[in-house]
Amino acid sequence: MGVEHFISETEAIALSGVSEKTLQRFTEAGYLSIERESDGLRLYSENELRKVFSLSGELNSTTIQAQPTRISIPEETENSNGYASLPSSGSDSASYYSIPRKRPIATGTDLKGKISRVSGVTTPATAQTANQTRSEISLDRTRRPLEQHVHESETTRLKKVIEVNEKIIQLREEQISELRSERDWLRNQVEKLEEKASRDQVLLLSESQIIRQFLEQQNSKKSTMRSLLEWVGVLPPETRMTKSPVIAHDYSE
Repeated sequence: MGVEHFISETEAIALSGVSEKTLQRFTEAGYLSIERESDGLRLYSENELRKVFSLSGELNSTTIQAQPTRISIPEETENSNGYASLPSSGSDSASYYSIPRKRPIATGTDLKGKISRVSGVTTPATAQTANQTRSEISLDRTRRPLEQHVHESETTRLKKVIEVNEKIIQLREEQISELRSERDWLRNQVEKLEEKASRDQVLLLSESQIIRQFLEQQNSKKSTMRSLLEWVGVLPPETRMTKSPVIAHDYSE
């Protein structure tokens, strides 16, 4: 197994290209693991960062700017007839194009003589090489701003995507927090309703017991008027009915 390399939080932010809050969210979700030093500094695993964010390349890599290609135009030499000609092919030609040569400073007389000799003479190879060189230089100058613009556009787009994702995550967290608050409120209301139902049930039982006792007392008491009539003899004395069954006798015998 290879040695796991840990980097600081600042280096992790620079490597992943996200904010500190996003790293904390991924850590809380369990996608990233951290190590803490004695001073409380949090360290992130570089391998996990590369795996989670699909990163490649070095941590402190700098963008290598394209260097303009040095294209040396071959010097014109004069042949025995006084016309301009290109260098000979082969190893001399290859070394000629690969190693830049320093031209000697020409005097006014030399320049006038050379201009007078080659003013009206241009070989096809010289013209083709010069045109190709100019087109390559122009293409390189056009390509570099275009590549830089594409790179900046892609970087801007990725930053906007990250911002949108962070806003979505923030909205989701707010919704989750609101749902949790509503759940706690509903749970509290249900508990209160259960307590109220229990109290109402106990109260109903108590009231039923009181009413039952009151009815029993009313049945067991004699009214004052009935007692007076019984005493006078107008009404026969009231006999209480017992719960035991009454056996009927036949008095016809």
